[in-house]
Amino acid sequence: MLRNSQHYEIDWQDAEEMAVWRKRAIIGFRFTYYNEDGSQYTGYKTLYCHRAEFENRIAF
Repeated sequence: MLRNSQHYEIDWQDAEEMAVWRKRAIIGFRFTYYNEDGSQYTGYKTLYCHRAEFENRIAF
């Protein structure tokens, strides 16, 4: 079940930082979002990987 899901279209070049959680096979990308009212906030978007594909995703 998925609640309150949101879809974001983000360019990879806009990522400010990449964090890797190897124990859970998760890659996080930090982005700054700019709202229409001029405010901004920073957050991570996560990429969940299969363990067999994890190292290839990091290299990409």
